[in-house]
Amino acid sequence: MISLLNTQQNLSISLLCKIANVSKSGYYTWLNRKLSDEDVKLHNLIKYIFWKAKGKFGYRRVTMELKRNYNLDINCKKVFRIMKNEGLKAVIRKKYNSSTHVLAQRKNETWTIAPNILNGNFNYDKSETIYSTDVTYLFLKNGKRFFLSAIKDLATGEISAFSLSYKHNIDLILDTLNKLNPKENSILHSDRGALYTSFRYIQKLKEMKMTRSMSDAAKPTQNAPIESFFGHFKDEVEYKNCKNFKELKDKIDGYVYYYNTSRYQWNKKMLTPNEVKEYLDSYKCCPF
Repeated sequence: MISLLNTQQNLSISLLCKIANVSKSGYYTWLNRKLSDEDVKLHNLIKYIFWKAKGKFGYRRVTMELKRNYNLDINCKKVFRIMKNEGLKAVIRKKYNSSTHVLAQRKNETWTIAPNILNGNFNYDKSETIYSTDVTYLFLKNGKRFFLSAIKDLATGEISAFSLSYKHNIDLILDTLNKLNPKENSILHSDRGALYTSFRYIQKLKEMKMTRSMSDAAKPTQNAPIESFFGHFKDEVEYKNCKNFKELKDKIDGYVYYYNTSRYQWNKKMLTPNEVKEYLDSYKCCPF
């Protein structure tokens, strides 16, 4: 900053140091500083992790990789500073357009709407009891369109079931449910989309002894866990170049396996979903 102001305004270094409340000797020490060999290695490792992920890792993901895979006890703020200095900035996902969500909603009879049981609380310590579900569109460059339905376990972060289809219909939702193995009296949270208010969906959950929960109208953030998964998938997987259903399905299969077994979760002590599930099932308590 001092060097920039000096270049643009032609102000003296002494005056600028006084304004910035730093010593002149301290400024020159900072200006002429050299990274130690260890710092150079750390910078290079961070760059390696960032570019290996094709520039899609933010500082939290990089920090988790350093801690879990390289056994480095490093503060995320330091990683943030290094990435900023190196010009490493992850792609920021576009914000969800809630107005589009509102327009897309269909008016339903009162009996088809379930109460919002979760009410924005996504922290639970029993696996296979509280889930979040939704459907997302997947557009390929060749013009083909597919629909991905998924169900996420909120206690572990695991993707417990998913299904891919050419069509956005109730069969897609039911196929996903058929792959789920929930405990009795578990809860499945969704938005108020037409498929989740349909008679067949309601009956299916009754057969499975599951309780419905729904987001409030025009509140897409109340189903944030599953939306987060869809966002990560679209950010991290080069799926648009797939040519057909099989190629896309293979990409999704591979990513879900990676997501459940190898993708660390910042808000769950940097554990993978499978690690959290194993802990909860073994010790019957939350590790974080």
